[in-house]
Amino acid sequence: MQDRPTAVELLDTLATYLEEEVGPELEGPLVYRTRVALNLLSVVRRELSDEEALPREAARLAALLDTAVPEGSPRAALDALNAQLAARLRRGGDAAFDEAAWPVLMAGAREKLAVLRPGYDGYDSAGERPGGAS
Repeated sequence: MQDRPTAVELLDTLATYLEEEVGPELEGPLVYRTRVALNLLSVVRRELSDEEALPREAARLAALLDTAVPEGSPRAALDALNAQLAARLRRGGDAAFDEAAWPVLMAGAREKLAVLRPGYDGYDSAGERPGGAS
C-alpha cells in the first residue's frame, strides 16, 4: 500500500501529459497510437477505481455454485470459482443450473463492459437463454 499519489492519480497525471503536452506535437500514426494508449490508461484507471469488482463477482459465483469464496487474493479466488463454474457447465445435463448461471454471467459481463466500454454495459438480454437460443 502506497501513500499519495495513488495509482489512479498517477494514471491521471500520465493521461493528462499524453493528451495535453505530447498529443498536440504528434503527427501521423503516432496520433492514433497515443489515443490507443490513452484509452488503455482509462481502462486501467476504471479497473483500479472499483476495488470491490473482484470480490463482488466472486460472491456472485460462490452463491451460484453454493460454495464459499476461496481464501487468498481476490484474483485467485475468482480464478478458482471460474474454474469450478467452467467444469460444471462443461459437464452439462443440468438445465436448472444453466438457467441460474445466465443472469450471473450477464452481470459479470456487464461489469466488464462498464470498465472496457462504458455505455455498452446497458445491453438488454431479455429473451435470450442459455444454449444460444433467443
